[in-house]
Amino acid sequence: MRTFISLIRLIACWLMTIFCGVLSVAGAALLFRPRFVSWVGRHIWGPVLLRILGVRLTVKHNDKVNFDKPNVFFMNHQSTIDILVAFTVVPSDIYFVAKKELKWLPFVGWAMQVGGMIFVDRSSPTKAVESMSQAAEQVRNGKNIIVYPEGTRSKDGKLRPFKKGAFVTAMQAQVDCVPMAVQGAFDVMGPSVLNIVPGPVTLSFGEPISTAATNYQDNKDRLAVSQQGEAAIRNLLE
Repeated sequence: MRTFISLIRLIACWLMTIFCGVLSVAGAALLFRPRFVSWVGRHIWGPVLLRILGVRLTVKHNDKVNFDKPNVFFMNHQSTIDILVAFTVVPSDIYFVAKKELKWLPFVGWAMQVGGMIFVDRSSPTKAVESMSQAAEQVRNGKNIIVYPEGTRSKDGKLRPFKKGAFVTAMQAQVDCVPMAVQGAFDVMGPSVLNIVPGPVTLSFGEPISTAATNYQDNKDRLAVSQQGEAAIRNLLE
């Protein structure tokens, strides 16, 4: 019975995703506003899919986070629904950093392209660095981006070691890194998408990490900021 109900939930989510993808592409084209894609994600796609999945979301804010200026948000990656949570809780336009393979995913990928999401080419270290440098330039121009320093979803719900790329981007752009810790997402939807268990999910914002006094070309600085970021997420998860 749980598998059947999970399948119904997934079908409903895909239908809503198709609707939001079409709405995002059409709206952005008609209004000449790529930001419309992010608006749809924040006000329709994220909240509605979380409701369909039975997520009871709690948000723990941090008064030190300034949403009126560009930031690099970073988040642990427990589940596919982390993306929905991020769209729902951040009260400003956010742009995801995603692998380039997602660019051609029907509806979702099309909306991401129109909406100005940032695609990373992981085919070689050099291309990956170039992609993140381009991301830093977009942050300097006013975009908020969100990244997952673990690189991929956790297979057991536990935090994986962080990579430095996300933090190097923030250091290049000289903006704050804002930690976001999600708890409960793995319990709702783990690796098996046909085993959805409705329940509570908590998103906690941590204190921003300043990169103003750092040098992104200095390996010690890169290591120090990435370690500080990982420690911030671990503390929020405790």
